[in-house]
Amino acid sequence: MITELEGKSAVEIFENLLCHDILEYIVHETVTYAKHYKNDLNFNLTINELKVFVGILFFSSCHHLPQSKLYWCRDEDVHIPFVEPAMSRNRFDKIKSNLNFNDNSQIDNTEKVFKICPLIEKANESFRKFGIYESNLAVDEMIVKYFGHHGIKQFIKGKPVKFRYNLWALCGVSGYCYNFSLYTGKDAQISACSNVGLGATVVKKLLAICTDPRAHVVYFDNFFSSIQLLIDLKSQGFRATGTVRENRIKKCPIMTKKEMKKKDRGFSDYCFDKNNDVLYVKWHENNVVSLLTNFDSVEPLVKTNRYSKKEKAEVAVNQPMLFHNYNKNMGGVDKHDWLISKYPICFRGKKW
Repeated sequence: MITELEGKSAVEIFENLLCHDILEYIVHETVTYAKHYKNDLNFNLTINELKVFVGILFFSSCHHLPQSKLYWCRDEDVHIPFVEPAMSRNRFDKIKSNLNFNDNSQIDNTEKVFKICPLIEKANESFRKFGIYESNLAVDEMIVKYFGHHGIKQFIKGKPVKFRYNLWALCGVSGYCYNFSLYTGKDAQISACSNVGLGATVVKKLLAICTDPRAHVVYFDNFFSSIQLLIDLKSQGFRATGTVRENRIKKCPIMTKKEMKKKDRGFSDYCFDKNNDVLYVKWHENNVVSLLTNFDSVEPLVKTNRYSKKEKAEVAVNQPMLFHNYNKNMGGVDKHDWLISKYPICFRGKKW
């Protein structure tokens, strides 16, 4: 189905994703909310108005102004001639205050993100309408910056974005997102599969959309990775590689981190589990890095350039093949976050 997009403009591709069904659903829920809960019986909204509303939001992502009201200001230094004719500021604020994505009469108190669950489901369905057309996939964390008050907002000290919502995402190498879910709390996420842990549960749920597991290779970091996860994925047909924490390797007979650091850069050690076809490899780079894989190999070794303090220049270092493949294919979610960060929407509000 991806061939259907050939020759289409960026706007046409976006309208294929934010399709008529999604817009119609948002219009219906917004009008219902305004009339039944805000007692605004005269409020009405059309799909074309909603498109203009979204267009103004997106325009603010590439044309930044200090305050949202300045997009309608007529002063020479900030005047934008096409925003005011498209939609008045009062109308924009009215739509923004009534914007809604779910029916409050059907509220589920056990679901912390009840208000946006339907939107997330519809977005995921839309993202997958072209199929999963990339063979190399990555599972990682996505971040949405948020400074308001909500039970699922997280504060993580030492991170570039300290106050945020956390999402789990399945992306291709290109950065295209095929599936994502909002993290609402550890207990809620692992209640169904408490024996495998949060990380493994997230990976399995995100990969459940893949109809042909043998067509994909999956990469993830040490938050998700464990020997049991790789065994389970192999039984489903997925090829997988992930960095791993040393406390998850079940006392594997391999050199310790302290012993590895005494070796030259580029040195590697490995151990293979014949019963489960899982390979565990340690590689001495700037630090000692560990990988688990259920399909990849150490050889052939690849040459990679690393800076040497001793020689004050870049030198060639041996790199096991599975590390080369991991570095090449793991960054899909990070690329997705990087692309989004280039165009942050300036309008703020208390709503989702």
